[in-house]
Amino acid sequence: LVGTATRVEWVLNGGRLTLFATTTDEPIDNVTPWVGELLWIEGAATQTTVEPWTVVWSFSETGRE
Repeated sequence: LVGTATRVEWVLNGGRLTLFATTTDEPIDNVTPWVGELLWIEGAATQTTVEPWTVVWSFSETGRE
């Protein structure tokens, strides 16, 4: 990923759990913070921009990514 963003993915039975987090004081543009069902956002994010110090959890079912 770019700058100070981290993406961690866990492959589960039937899907993928994803954590996307930023540790910066500046927004990050041109990223996809989640795929599938959005579970939780702490901070602010859209499908292409993540604001500073944001955490995003999502889940995508196998075959729907």
